[in-house]
Amino acid sequence: MTVLTGQQAKTVDPLASQRLELLGKLVAAQMSLEKAIAELASSGASTSAADAQLSILVGLQASIGTASATALAAMTGEIASAVAQSKTLADQARDDANAANATASASLADARTHARETITRIEDDLYHKKIFEPYLQFQSEEDERAFREREEANRRAIAAARAKGTPEGEAEALTIEHRQLLDMGAHGATDSPDFAERLKATTEAYQQQRAAMQQTGHDTKQTDAMIAADTRDFLKAKGVPEAEITEAMQSGKPTNEIIAPYIGKPQVERMVSPESKVKSDQEQPAPDHLDAVAAALRAAGVVTTNTAVDGHGVDLAAATPAASMQRA
Repeated sequence: MTVLTGQQAKTVDPLASQRLELLGKLVAAQMSLEKAIAELASSGASTSAADAQLSILVGLQASIGTASATALAAMTGEIASAVAQSKTLADQARDDANAANATASASLADARTHARETITRIEDDLYHKKIFEPYLQFQSEEDERAFREREEANRRAIAAARAKGTPEGEAEALTIEHRQLLDMGAHGATDSPDFAERLKATTEAYQQQRAAMQQTGHDTKQTDAMIAADTRDFLKAKGVPEAEITEAMQSGKPTNEIIAPYIGKPQVERMVSPESKVKSDQEQPAPDHLDAVAAALRAAGVVTTNTAVDGHGVDLAAATPAASMQRA
């Protein structure tokens, strides 16, 4: 139908109201479904079915504007079915999201309980029982003074992080205890039979807390970066080559596994192969006091040689008769 208004002619769509009504239903269904998809995504649940249905709604909206009267009449039933299916999927998506969120919340609650218990235990071992104190070694008074300052700063930081009463605060406290453990390890605490277990407990508690936090939308990038930096610093302090450090850090392993080869072993034994160590020992010159003993034996008429007899390095058979009589 064409309507004349002054000098302009306007075409009036007789199906405009019908198109608008159908379009409104599709848009409402789309908005509801998009919200449900967002809830699913935040909970970590799959959104594939809802995404597929959303594509159908968008396609129908595009078709409405150009559909003929016949096509539009045929689409009415299809649109009604799509809207009903979208509502069903949206309701299911919300139920799935709520279930996933409930599970994630329960996991986070468990992780936080375990984190708090671990923080308390490790803090007691480090700052009250001082179980690693007998193993600490320092290169100088200045080295020890700097260590004690870091130790006290970490103690205060742990208390401040715990006082936040949040998942982030607990993750931060675990991270700082992890830092303190590695600092002690770089100063000899790795020789303690308790070090590996305490580091493992702290690392595992953090990994559990981290996973639960990520499932519930919490950010762990800051504490992850702190863990990585402290682990790298420990390896550097142990004299590990940069290439080995890079390889270890890219392995994806937790800290306790990365530094396991460097616990309870002096650095010289890790850096030198057994074969090289034996060869090096063999090439060492004889101590001065052995030279003096050999000279005394020669003065007594006993001939020393480079060939050991009965494992002693002294050729008793080469002794002069006079010397043999004197010994008799």
